[in-house]
Amino acid sequence: MINQTSNASAEWSPDGEHLLIEVFNSPDESPIALVDSTGRMIRRYQGFTFATWVDAKRFVLLSYPKKNQDQQAAARLGTVESANLAPVDVPSGDPLSNGHGAVAFLSSGCDIGCSTWTYSVWTPETGASERQPGEPLAWSPAGDRLFVLHPDPENGPPHGAPGSSESHGWLEVLAWPGLVSIAQLRDVTLNDDLTTVDPSGRYLTNLADDGDTMEVIDADEGAVTQFGIASWASAWSGEDVVVGPHQVPPVATSDPAGDSLTAVPVRGPATVLSIEGDTVATWDNVGSYVTGSQDGSTVVFWDGAFSDARSFVTVVANGNRSEIEPIPLDGYVTGCNEGSVAPSDQDVVFECSVRHRYSDQYDLVTLLHRL
Repeated sequence: MINQTSNASAEWSPDGEHLLIEVFNSPDESPIALVDSTGRMIRRYQGFTFATWVDAKRFVLLSYPKKNQDQQAAARLGTVESANLAPVDVPSGDPLSNGHGAVAFLSSGCDIGCSTWTYSVWTPETGASERQPGEPLAWSPAGDRLFVLHPDPENGPPHGAPGSSESHGWLEVLAWPGLVSIAQLRDVTLNDDLTTVDPSGRYLTNLADDGDTMEVIDADEGAVTQFGIASWASAWSGEDVVVGPHQVPPVATSDPAGDSLTAVPVRGPATVLSIEGDTVATWDNVGSYVTGSQDGSTVVFWDGAFSDARSFVTVVANGNRSEIEPIPLDGYVTGCNEGSVAPSDQDVVFECSVRHRYSDQYDLVTLLHRL
């Protein structure tokens, strides 16, 4: 466990050996922590707002004027081996790395609500590409495909800002390097609230127009398979899609004396489906949050809120299911909204809120666990 005093976000290195953790402490100082896969602190970087990996050994630290990502960021290139930082010129915008040497930077070009989005792909060796219209949603695991959302002119501009679940449009697939357009799926409508890419880089999960039903998009053929299952959580298990249980509010319980209140989650079944929509398996009694490894070999479920008196994480690795016993904490985990499996499949990290046992004080922590 890595204690934080405020909101945090963790990103695995492409080889799963390190984590970059952004800790948002105050408007003036937001340190970036570099730790290894055991949770050992390697070093901290002061004065930066965001960080992203370039490849397994290199990363970019970003500091935006007044935390506005649409302005030019001050950027430094760092490495795992050295504390030295080198200044680099990167495009303005929010970074999305492919983990293989390239980072797409998305900018709305104006304040929240603007419908004109552009992006540029940057590498340390070649610099930035020319800006193109669209919102990058995801890279393929191999880093050779970039999936871009374009607004649908027939339905008017999308609402909200880039990265918002209210953004809808059609899908373009570009090959990298070169950003050559290899597919323009104008008949496919998707949003940017959920986009997970299968290990082959061909299929994407998406939320249908109702914002609640899972579907799969074939990026090569443009075919859409609707599963008809209400859920907003999914992961890939090999060539199959794992759809998590529909989120159920936790049940509040108290101890016999009525002195403490604990949120005990209600678990449910997850469904494993082929890309054709056929049910392959059902996994009972799992949490409503789910994430998976890039190669599809490991799927992890967890509860959004739980006590430390019960197991809260279910791991299915290569078809074998196991439960992670409660992690000892001086308090109760009241919520975990983010989780990710290391590319090495050896570790999982969660971003959680912990309430102290004998007070109303809360800490936001990073839970790092070896699978």
